[in-house]
Order: sequence, then C-alpha cells, then structure tokens
Amino acid sequence: MRQDSLFGYIASRGGQPENTATEALNYVLGNSMVVKSAFLRYVEQTNVELPDTLFFRTQAVGEDNAIPDLVGTDAVSRQVLLVEAKFWAGLTGNQPVTYLKRLRPEVEGLLLFIAPARRFDTLWAELLRRCRNEGFVVEQSQNNIAEELKAIKTGAHHTLALTSWRAALDYVLRALETEGEHHTASDVQQLQGLCERMDNDAFLPLRSEELTSDTGTRIVQYCEIVDEAIRKSKDAGIASTDGFSFTRGAALYGWYFGLVGRNQCLLQFSGELWGKLRATPIWLRVDHVQSKPWIREALASLERDEPSRLLPAGRDVLIPINLPTGVEKQEVVSAVVDQIKEVADLLDAYKPLDHSEPDPAT
Repeated sequence: MRQDSLFGYIASRGGQPENTATEALNYVLGNSMVVKSAFLRYVEQTNVELPDTLFFRTQAVGEDNAIPDLVGTDAVSRQVLLVEAKFWAGLTGNQPVTYLKRLRPEVEGLLLFIAPARRFDTLWAELLRRCRNEGFVVEQSQNNIAEELKAIKTGAHHTLALTSWRAALDYVLRALETEGEHHTASDVQQLQGLCERMDNDAFLPLRSEELTSDTGTRIVQYCEIVDEAIRKSKDAGIASTDGFSFTRGAALYGWYFGLVGRNQCLLQFSGELWGKLRATPIWLRVDHVQSKPWIREALASLERDEPSRLLPAGRDVLIPINLPTGVEKQEVVSAVVDQIKEVADLLDAYKPLDHSEPDPAT
C-alpha cells in the first residue's frame, strides 16, 4: 500500500530541479506497475528490448565515478537502462561517453536523456558530437522515432536516445487513465507541472556559482579568442579586415572580415546563438548566401556532417565553431583558425558553373 503522496515525498528530498524530477520519476516507477510497464513500452520504441523485471534506483555511483540520475538493472544486476534527467543544466564531462561505456558490451543497453523539447536541437547535436569525438561509430542519419523522441545506435548493442518530459509523461499518464489509477495519475500530473514550469521559465533562478568572477572573466576571454583568431587569420592570409570593423551588441562581440578576399563574414561570440542553437559560444557567419547560392553549394560538406555544421540564418549561414577543452588558450585559438581556414578552402576551391570566380562581397 502507498505510504505517501508524491508531493510530500519530493518536498522532503529538496535539492535541484533535476534531482527532484529524478526522485519523483523513480518514486512513481517503484509504486505503480502500470507506470513501470508504460515507461518501458515508451522507451522500447527505440528498438531496445528491456526486461519487465527492471529494478530502478537513483544516483548509482560506479567504478568510473559517474553518477547517472536513474539506473535500471536486470535480474542479474546488469545496468541496461541509464536515464539522465535534464532541464537547463549543461552536460558534465562524463556525459554521454562515460555512461555509454558503463553499459555491458554484450547486452542490449540504452542511455536515455530526458530534457525540455526546447533544448532538443542544441542537446542532441552536442551528444552526437561528443560521441564522435570519442570514436563512437554512430549512424549517419539520426532516427526520429516519434515526435520528441530521437534514438541512434552507438554500437552493436547500445543506443543513445533523447526524449522530452512532455512526451514521456503524457504516454505514462494515458496508461494510468486507461487503467483507472487516478491517485498515481495525480502524482504524475504534479511531476508534469514541475517540468512545464522548468520548460517555460524565461528566466531561471540565479545560482551562486554563476555570480563568481570566473564567469565574467570567461566571457571576456571568449571575446579575446575572437580577436586573436582574426589576427592569426590575417597573418595567415586567410582573412582581411581592410574596410571592415568590429561589432558588439546584447551578448555579442565580433569582427567583420573578408574571407580569402571575397566573401563577407562575421566571427563572433554570441550568447544568443550559444543558448539557442549549439553548445558553443563562438560562431562564424557567412553573409549574402541568399543572393549567392553557390556559397551554400560550396559548403555542402559541412551541411552533410552529423550534426550539420551549416545552419541557415535568413540571408546568411551560420557555422558553429567547436572549441577544444582541457588545452591552453593558444590551442583554442588555433582550432578556431583551422575551422575558418576549412571554410576558406571550401569557398576557394569551388568554381560556380556560371562564372569562373565568385562575386566579391558587397
């Protein structure tokens, strides 16, 4: 028999919203066979077969020192389902690679991230990028199984998936209503309310660590990376700033420049693009693509990358600049310059059919 309501249970736990949501999900999974069965049926849409006898527990520390939010173990204590609850917190250094490596190589396993739907584009792209950087061979095309549910194979027996709180909880709630478990349905609705609030909040409460001087220093350093990358690109003959200027605005700092003497571009630190599109603060914008369709054709290889490295932006295109971690500043700057040069080489090598050289930037 149930001993407590969900509201009373999570209120006693406290902590961060992700932890609260995880504990709440674990609570309903452990107190209702309907919830457990529905949740497993939902995640099995990723084509991973999971046993009905899974036992769930939270914050399971392993020998790798990683701590997945929720772990499902089978009858012989093998971890076959790892669930990571996200609202707006960033990925840790262990995610997703260390978690994927925790899954047993000979057993079907699933790593599932649950996050707000508004975060899908940035989070999914970053998850795939980190997998590829660590040598995982993932499929070339992402598998959109259903609305707000993505999955991709990362090995013979393992799958990485992303779903939204809304989609997963709606699925569970429908099963509860069909079975007439109104008390548990009320619990799930309380969790839905928390998730909707976190999904819709325009301004998240400040955390003390966000107010340290390190945060301000890092933002200044991002702008310095832009300056130094432009300088090194000029020294290498890739870029020219003659006749161009820098720009700044709300959470934006950048330099306009001519790329290989032809195309107008903007290298920028952009808080807005960082928050909305991809997990990187530095972006390269190539201008006037709408009036010069050959530019898009020249950069087609970037668009074919998974995740795509060419994003439409009105008349222009955006290229997220991937920054290496754990290295000195000059190595970061060099990585930015290398990616600018990659774009320059693609544009320089392309010969449009209707004229021998691209039009100069206007």
